[in-house]
Amino acid sequence: MKCPLCGGKKGVLCSGCGGRGDVPCSACEALGDVRCIKCNGSGDLDCRTCDGKGKVDGARCATCFGRRTTDCTRCGGRGRFPCSPCKGTGRAACSVCGGAAEARCLTCGGKGEV
Repeated sequence: MKCPLCGGKKGVLCSGCGGRGDVPCSACEALGDVRCIKCNGSGDLDCRTCDGKGKVDGARCATCFGRRTTDCTRCGGRGRFPCSPCKGTGRAACSVCGGAAEARCLTCGGKGEV
């Protein structure tokens, strides 16, 4: 007697993945990457020395007691640095699919059949 589900073929294609074993990753919407959480997708970070202003207070003037501002030596007056986790792109590999844009089907465990 043949199995009513598979007709004797020993396996039914998974309805979740159509027999492929993987599905488009929902975490990255099948792009393979996500917005970088360190820089929030901007690709750069504020310089901590000048708080993103590009200028720092210099020595106090002995005559007028005012402060002279100079370019920040750490960021060269730009006020920002490229984000190191995303290398300035604003995007990072998806941690769910590892950048493959597809994830293992949970219905069949990646086998393609149930």
